[in-house]
Order: sequence, then C-alpha cells, then structure tokens
Amino acid sequence: MSAVSAVPRRPDLADQVLARGASLGETPVESLRPLVNECLQALRDAGAHAGTVVAVEEGAAPRFLASVLAAWTLDAVPLPCRSAAAVPLCAGAYIVDVGGRVHEPRERVEWRGLESTAVLHVTSGSTSAPKLARRGCASVLGEATGYRLGLSLGPRDRVYTPVPLAHSYGWGVAIGALLAGACLDAVPLTHARRGAVRLKAATVAAITAPIASLLASVPRIPGEPGGIPRIVMVGASRVTAQIDDAFHARFGVRLARNYGSSETGATLIGAAGLPEGAVGLPMHGNIVVAPEPGEEGELRIALPPVEGCIGAASPPTRHWSTGDLVRRDVDGTVIFVARLRAATRVNDRNVDVHGLEQAIRGCANVEDVFSLVLSRPDGHTEDLYAVVAGDAVDRDSIRRGRGTWPDGTRSARLIYCEQLPLLATGKVDRARVIEIIKAQIIKAQRSGQ
Repeated sequence: MSAVSAVPRRPDLADQVLARGASLGETPVESLRPLVNECLQALRDAGAHAGTVVAVEEGAAPRFLASVLAAWTLDAVPLPCRSAAAVPLCAGAYIVDVGGRVHEPRERVEWRGLESTAVLHVTSGSTSAPKLARRGCASVLGEATGYRLGLSLGPRDRVYTPVPLAHSYGWGVAIGALLAGACLDAVPLTHARRGAVRLKAATVAAITAPIASLLASVPRIPGEPGGIPRIVMVGASRVTAQIDDAFHARFGVRLARNYGSSETGATLIGAAGLPEGAVGLPMHGNIVVAPEPGEEGELRIALPPVEGCIGAASPPTRHWSTGDLVRRDVDGTVIFVARLRAATRVNDRNVDVHGLEQAIRGCANVEDVFSLVLSRPDGHTEDLYAVVAGDAVDRDSIRRGRGTWPDGTRSARLIYCEQLPLLATGKVDRARVIEIIKAQIIKAQRSGQ
C-alpha cells in the first residue's frame, strides 16, 4: 500500500479499501485484486486515463466494487449508477457494464474541476432534474470515519445494506464498512423473507423506511437466526412512529436515524428510539452552524469541503446550507420540520408551492402532496400541478379551499393517486409522477373533460 498523503487522492482510496481486511460476504476484498487488474487493463485499452469519468453499472457487489477500485487505481472518477443508458449525464463517460465490459463514451466531454473528486453521484431528481454531485476524497473519508465512530464499526461486524450501492446512501455505508474492516452484506432485497433472515444475521443494518416497513410485515420464519442487530439505521426517508413500532415488534430493535444528501454524504446520525421527525446529532467532524439549540431555522452544517454539482459555478465550501427547516432540542438534537424548497417559477412568476402543499395536506385523508411545474407542448406556457396522494381523499374540500391557497397557486391542476411513487431510497420518483400526470391528462382529453 502506498503512503497516504496529507491530501488524499483517488489511488489512495483504492489502496485503503484493499488493505483493511474487509470482506464481501465470505469473500475477502483483498482477493478481488485480479478482478481489479482485469478491469484496470480494460479501461486503459479503451482509452480511459487519469481524470476521466467512469460510469460503473451496479450488478453483483464483487464486480461493482472491483470496477470502482480499478477506476480509482487509474486515478479516474467513478460514477456509480443503476443503468448508464438511463442516465443521459453518463454520455460523456466510459462505461463498465454489469458484466465488466468497458464501453467508450457516446459523446466527447471535457471533464474539468475533478482533481480532488472521489466519486460522482446521480442526485435523485425528486425535487428537480437529476444532476451529478461531486464528492471529494476528504468528504468520502470523513463520512467513512463518521460511520466507523457513530456506528462503532469494526472487523467483527457484519453490515447488511440492501440499499442500492449506486445510491449515495448505500455507497457511503458500503465504503464506511469496508474501510472499517467489516464484513459487508450488500445483497439486494429481492425477496422479503430472505431479507429478514439476512438482517437477523447482521450486527448492523442500513435500510430505508420502505424497506423497514416491508421487512416488518414478514411473518416469523422457522429456523431464522435468533440474533438481534446492534443497530438498524434508516436513511434517505422519514421514519414514522408506526414503522418504528412495527419494526420493533418484529425484530426487537428500534430504528436509528441517518441524514445527509448526495452532495455531502451522511452528516447526522440519530440513536434508536428518537421521536418521529428527529434525525440526530452531527457525525464526527461535522458541526451544526445553525440554528442554535432551542431555536428553529434552516439547517446549516460545517463539514469537509462540499464540491457541489457538475456545472455549478460556486467553489467548494465548508458551510453547507441544506434547504431544510429544522428545530433543535436543547441537547442539540436536530428535528426535521419541512423542506424549504427554492422559489418555484411558473410562467416567470415566483409562487409559494410549500404553502400550497401545506394547505392541501390539511384536508381530510390526504397523506402527501407533491407539486411540480411542467411545460406545455408549445414550450411557452407552464402549468403547476399538485399531485395529491391518499385513499378516500375529500376532493370537494380541496377544491373549496382554493381561495386560501397562496397567490399564483390557485390555478394549480390537481392530480390524484393512492400513493406517491417512491424510489428504492424512499424519495419521490419524479419521473413516475410525471407519467401519472400525463396519463391523467390523456384520460381527461379522451373523456372530453
């Protein structure tokens, strides 16, 4: 292993992961070196070099990890993704597919400003079009240290995370476990019963709220492991009291919390048993700058440099404004209140979609609301849509309440569904919401409404 410099580099990250004695299931990570060298040679043969971007499609964990390590060894920048073909932003990247084959970029792109970038994450697109978020080497190592200390990870731990490794949450947990020398069980959740067994065999688990709810519904299985994980952490989604209670009744452990973003990785960890909405305290190396304990305001955190997204003009910053409204208990615990969405423009006019969503949520049987703006085919006119989720929603009461909605939102078009479509991480699937809107528009046109 090469000496790690004061400023970590991508090849240093590869060396550290290979040298920590970790394993993928029963396979030592050290034994992946031949697979890493094979991918490294394939990348070189295809023309990849230091500073280029390598999109790594997520398949089996050993191949996926070996491809990431090969990119780092080459001093290239990995871009984990579920499918490169589904991500237009991958067009300028070399692609390592699930079988390990390397494909040249579909477009010529000159990547700039990635000298200190360790990985690119595709943002969820739940609040806007997906972007490529840059994570610096120092940020990746800082998050790994935060997990090692916050979860007390060590070589004796078995860490189960069925969350996609291509997602920033699953990625961060995986890298943290590997750098702690732990055993990583990253088998995707394709069968709920098997997932419940894998969780019972783990000492630490990292899941999302939808996964927690699914696992909690699995009946007890004869012969399943009798162990209880030391900690089960939920990230990328909100933990309700109902989910926490159901999970505790099934597995004997309450859910811990995790909070972060694609641009920063995890930043807060909360102990098990926190009240609904609480997300915890800063991870090692992070400091909550605002609000002060006992106050409410936008959450701002000081942490390793945040490099932002590809194409953003702002320089790296150590003070990150999350865009979330929170309050802090006197002990400093952060409690999520609401997302402070940036001003939404409809036909060149700023409108208060947060106020619109809050007004609709106050109506009977409304479980959730998601608003977004779509352009008409003419390209000149925009419409604001409010997608309302819930069974037996009182649509008349929502329509009667239009007069109380914020200025500029009263012409919003209402779309109804039983529940909002979610990504595997628990965030709203914006692309599926758009499909629902378009389907209902077509249905209305055909019925002559």
